[in-house]
Amino acid sequence: MTPDLTYNLQQMLEILSAQGVPVALCKTCCEARGINDGMLCDGSRIGTLAELADWTLGADKVIHI
Repeated sequence: MTPDLTYNLQQMLEILSAQGVPVALCKTCCEARGINDGMLCDGSRIGTLAELADWTLGADKVIHI
């Protein structure tokens, strides 16, 4: 957490990636926000909606923002 008790999403994603956790973002959500591959944290990528749906269905826990 940051000093003002908010979360630093970039830091959280980098920690997950360093632990070998695959990190993918929804392509539709990224496009709607003008986010491209060059703006992503190291170890993360833009995934397909079908891929993310499969991950969500198979997950014990899901992070959404």
